[in-house]
Amino acid sequence: MAEKKDTSKAQVAKFIDTLKKGDNAKAGEEFKQALRDKVANSLDAKRVDVAKSIFNGTDAQPHSDPKPNVVDPSPKTDTMVDTTGNEVPSAESQPAT
Repeated sequence: MAEKKDTSKAQVAKFIDTLKKGDNAKAGEEFKQALRDKVANSLDAKRVDVAKSIFNGTDAQPHSDPKPNVVDPSPKTDTMVDTTGNEVPSAESQPAT
């Protein structure tokens, strides 16, 4: 964290030096860059805090949906049944048109 403070101080010093030289446009860019770095550093620190708090003190929960009971399929598949339970005639038993 000390390295970030040193970088921030160096950026502020560079900004002030640029202002002293009278190069306002460049000083504006230096200010924007220092502000971007400060915001990025703050966001990074907050991400670390949030990541630590998310996973501390929580236990894994079992899967919420129970597995369905599956009936073994019939070994004989020559009879077809529709969704309402009615037997569907096979293509072989229907007359050709």
